[in-house]
Amino acid sequence: MDQEMKKDAVEMLLSTASKDLGISPIEFVQLAQQFAIEYKNKEDNVEIYREISPGIYRKVKA
Repeated sequence: MDQEMKKDAVEMLLSTASKDLGISPIEFVQLAQQFAIEYKNKEDNVEIYREISPGIYRKVKA
């Protein structure tokens, strides 16, 4: 899946969360980060990265 398709998928998820569940985009992202950390704690092979500058990512130590 290319970047544009991923972006479209994320926008669709954000839209659905907002319209159907009343979850703001900011809250959605915060929840996703929280659940990613919880998931990482269960699975040792998952790595999480945070964008520190446009297009530049750094591995997050959870």
